[in-house]
Amino acid sequence: RHGYSPFPPSPNMPERRSLINIYVKHDIKLFFWTSLRHVMVTEGTIYRITAGQELSIDSIDLLESLHLHNTSHQGVTETPGPQRLKPAYNLQGEHRDLRLNSKVYEKAVGLLRNNSEFTVAASLRQEESNVGTIVSFAHGTNRYLELQSSGRKDEIRFHYKVQHETTAKMETFPFRLADNEWHKVAVSVSGAQVELLVDCHPLYRRIIRPLDRNFTVPQLGLWVGQRSRGHSYFKGALQEVHLISGPHGYLTQCPHLSSTCPTCGQFSLLQNTVEQLTKHLHELSERLVAAEGRINRVEECDCQKSCRINGSVHPDGATWQRGCDICSCVHGEIQCRPVQCPNIRCKNPVMNPGECCPSCLKQCYLRGEMYDHGESVNPRECVECECHDGVMKCNRIDPETMCPQLSCSPQDQFSVPGNCCKFCK
Repeated sequence: RHGYSPFPPSPNMPERRSLINIYVKHDIKLFFWTSLRHVMVTEGTIYRITAGQELSIDSIDLLESLHLHNTSHQGVTETPGPQRLKPAYNLQGEHRDLRLNSKVYEKAVGLLRNNSEFTVAASLRQEESNVGTIVSFAHGTNRYLELQSSGRKDEIRFHYKVQHETTAKMETFPFRLADNEWHKVAVSVSGAQVELLVDCHPLYRRIIRPLDRNFTVPQLGLWVGQRSRGHSYFKGALQEVHLISGPHGYLTQCPHLSSTCPTCGQFSLLQNTVEQLTKHLHELSERLVAAEGRINRVEECDCQKSCRINGSVHPDGATWQRGCDICSCVHGEIQCRPVQCPNIRCKNPVMNPGECCPSCLKQCYLRGEMYDHGESVNPRECVECECHDGVMKCNRIDPETMCPQLSCSPQDQFSVPGNCCKFCK
């Protein structure tokens, strides 16, 4: 029943793991406890929760935040939608101004800044041949983060800003969304990966460059149904437009989809955590070795000699880093050795300025295969692609200008499969 219990389970009660399915149809807040953890469930969403697990979902209903219900806005009228209990809005004309207020904008910016994973989810019906923006962080014609659908080219576009670059990047996903039918659309960003789902079907998964999450562009605004005032008006109907933080945000639309596999963002977080733990463990091991040495020397003699270098005094047994060397003071003598670098697993490691150890740049994903930075591949004849820090750059080979001149007659020339240039017999 709709409601809540103010009393959590007794600590003496034996814990039983169970699966709870909850669906809330009305505008209420429901709290319940699973192993002494309470959860709030919002309207129109099914959550599957196993006892002992904590649900953490932070989302913004952008359409509801515009306060369109029972109010008058130019170019906006209420219309029936797939969800009978929620209002839908028909958007027409080119004189709309559906910009979220500063409070909602700041909340959305905070959500994106503080989470490596987020999802833009919408329920919509777009008119044919319309090129319209669903959600946009923009100022004028300048995009910062935008989800757009083109009914002319039958593609969904994800525009995003990369740090230290002036122009926005774009990922295009071929799909005919503008067909006057209702669809559920979700774009999930997880670490360096973006995924598109339409009507609860995962369609595309791409590797992208890291998004700029600083939001330092002046006069930036958050818009629904348009890029900004006077640009890229969405024509059709919207019923739900959500900005959701955390992994598997598409579950708010499609609760039956699997969420058991870790996301790219979770893998990145795990990788960073393991690297930090490895570094701390290495430092701790060095400290323990140095401490054992100091204890042994204290037991052997009462006299300890310190080390002096560049006006600094280091006690006997102390360890410090100087450039790319680890130095120690041993009985008044400074002994240095190079920094020990961890093993890396890539074919073309690079040495970044200011770092002592080589590191791996981002891999590229092409046709189901992962390629290391610097690797080249020929996906088809006369096309050569090279991975450059997560971006696969492809160039077409012109046989007329880039192949060596052959000394034999055309009758004696032959081609090799997979090779753009011909050879002599």
